[in-house]
Amino acid sequence: MKQTTKQFLCVTLFLLSASSATAQLKPEAMMLPINFSGVKSTEERAILQNHVLTELSAYYDLKSEQEVESARDAAIDKLSSENCTEEACVKIMGDLLDVEHTFSFSVIAAGNYWDLSATRLDYFGTTARRNSACEQCTLPLARKILTELIVGLRPGTAVIKHGEAILTLESEPRALVFWEGIEQGSTPLELTVPTDRPAEILAVAEGYQDFSNFFELKTGEHRKVNIRLVRRRGLVEITTEPSGANIFLDSKPLTASGGQALRTPSTIRPEYGKHTLTLKLEKHQDVQTQLTINRPNLGTKKYTFQPNPGRLIVRVPAEFKNSDVYINDRKIGNMGGKIAKSFEVKSKKRHKIQAKWSNQKTEISYRTVAPEKTEKVELNLNKIIPVDPSEMTDMVNDGVAWVTVYSPTPYTVIYVDGKYNNATGKYASRKISIPAKMLVSISLRKDGINSNLKYLLLEKGEHQVIRFKQFVGNKKNISTSSNSYTRNKNDESSTPNSGILFSVLTVALINDPLLKALGLISALTTYDISKYNKNTTLNRLKFIRNSYVFLQEDVSRGQGEHLSALRVLMGCSADSHNDFSKTLRNNREDIFRKDLTLENEENTLNILQKLKGMIQSTPVLLRRCGEFS
Repeated sequence: MKQTTKQFLCVTLFLLSASSATAQLKPEAMMLPINFSGVKSTEERAILQNHVLTELSAYYDLKSEQEVESARDAAIDKLSSENCTEEACVKIMGDLLDVEHTFSFSVIAAGNYWDLSATRLDYFGTTARRNSACEQCTLPLARKILTELIVGLRPGTAVIKHGEAILTLESEPRALVFWEGIEQGSTPLELTVPTDRPAEILAVAEGYQDFSNFFELKTGEHRKVNIRLVRRRGLVEITTEPSGANIFLDSKPLTASGGQALRTPSTIRPEYGKHTLTLKLEKHQDVQTQLTINRPNLGTKKYTFQPNPGRLIVRVPAEFKNSDVYINDRKIGNMGGKIAKSFEVKSKKRHKIQAKWSNQKTEISYRTVAPEKTEKVELNLNKIIPVDPSEMTDMVNDGVAWVTVYSPTPYTVIYVDGKYNNATGKYASRKISIPAKMLVSISLRKDGINSNLKYLLLEKGEHQVIRFKQFVGNKKNISTSSNSYTRNKNDESSTPNSGILFSVLTVALINDPLLKALGLISALTTYDISKYNKNTTLNRLKFIRNSYVFLQEDVSRGQGEHLSALRVLMGCSADSHNDFSKTLRNNREDIFRKDLTLENEENTLNILQKLKGMIQSTPVLLRRCGEFS
C-alpha cells in the first residue's frame, strides 16, 4: 500500500512538473486594445476584450495591460506623436517587451451586421490576418467567431473554414495591401479570403507602380504569391544654354540607344525619387542640381552655363604696391605689397580696372578675358586723379553693418538714403546691410505714404534693431530747393528723400576759397581713411542737408531724433543733451535763417561753421563735446 502511494505521488509530481514546463514554453506576446466601431455598449466591449484576453492566454504568455501601456508611452517618446504610426510604434513596443507576437483585433458593427478581424505581427515582420463576417450577429456569436480567428492565427497551424482559403503575399519592396479596398497591413501578409468570388488584391508602395490583380482560390487552398513592384519613372526634358552638354545622373553618364553620350537637349526618364543631375560642357563651369521626380511628366528644365573664369595680371608702380584693386567699381583685393598680382575674373565680359591708394587713383583700363586665359594690364599713373569724397566709402567699407527693420505693416518698401533697398515680408520685418562707418537715413514707404526718417551710423559688423511705429501720412509736404520730402500716393517713383541726398564735394569744390577760409580744405585733401568715424565733416554736412527742415522742427521743440543725431555727430556726450538743445534753440534764428536755401554747399558749410562756433563759445558744451574732424 505504501509502495502504491509512493508511486502515485511520483506520477503526480511528474505531471505537475510537466505542466509547469509546458506553461513556461508558451511564446510571449502582447495584445493591443481592441478597435471597436459601432459597438456602443461599454459592457459588450468589456466582455469581448476579456474574452479575447482569456482565449489568447491559453496559447501565449501575455504581457500585462500596464506593461503594454508603458511600452506605448516609451515608443511615443522615442518617435514623437507625429511619427508614431501604428506599424512603427508596434515594432518598437515589441522590441521593448521582447515578445514574439503582437495581436490586434477589430470589431466593426453596423446594426446586426458585424465585421470581425484579427491580426498577428511576428517578431521578424510577418503579418497574418483573419477576417470573418457575422450576419444577424449577437454577442455570443461574436465571441465564438473571435475564438475561431485566434485559433486560425496560431503559428504553424492553418485552420481554414469551409468556403475560405489562405493567401500569403510577399513583395519586393515591402508594400501596403488592400483586399476589396480595405487595408489589411504590409507584406509579408497572410490573409483568409472567401472562395465564392475572386479575391481583389491591391499592393502599393511609394515611388512604385501599383499592383492590382484578382486571385481565384479553392476552398481550403493555401496559395503563396510573390509580387515584384516596378519603379515609377517620370519624363523630364533637359535643355542648356549653350547646348551640347553631357548629362550625368547620380554620377553616372547617360547614353543614347546607340551607346553614344547623351547631350542636351534630351529627354530622360529617371525613377521616382531624388537624383543628382550634373551637366558638363567644355570650357564652362559644371552645373549640378537636385532633381526630384514625383510625377509622370515634369516638363522642361533649362539650365544656363557660366564660362570658366579667366585671370587678370595687374601691374602697378612701386608706390601703389599696397593699393586696392577695383574691377567694375567693386573691390576685389589688394596688391599686398607687390607690384604685380593675379586675380581671377569672369570671362567673356569687358572689365573696368582701376587701383586706388590713399586719396589717389590710377586711370581706368579695360580688358576682356577669354575662358581659362590670362590677360595682362598695366595701370598707368600718368593721370593720377584725386579720389572724389563720394568714393571714400568704397575704400573704407571692407565690411558692413546690419539693421533689422520692423514696419507697422507687412510688405513695406525700405529706403536707405532715399534709394530702394529691400522690402519687409509677411512678418513686417527685414534684416538689411548698410555701409559701415557711414551715416545713412532709413525710411519706409507703402501705398505712396512715407514714414519718418531714422538715422544710423554703425561700426563694422554692428547690428541694430529699429522700429517704425506708424506712417506719417500727408502730414508733411515739404519742398525746398535742395530738400524735398513729398508724399504723392499716385507717384510711386517719388521716393522718400529722393532729392535730398548730399551731392558730395567734387574736386572743383576742394579748391573753393570758402572751404580754405573755413579751414575745411585740410580735412578733405589730407583725409585719414583709417579714422573715418562718427565725427567726420562729410557725415555732418550730409546730415545737415538731408535733415534741414526736420532739424528746424526738433530745435523748436527742444527734442527729437534729428536733434539727438546732430548732437552725436558733433561729438557731444549724452549728458550734454539739455544744454545742447537749449543753446541751439537760443541760436536758431541765426543758424536756421528764413531766407536760407540749400542750393549749394556754401550754405551747408555756413551752418556747420555756426554750430562749431556755438559750441566753442559755450563753456559747458566745449567741455562735453569732442574734437572736430
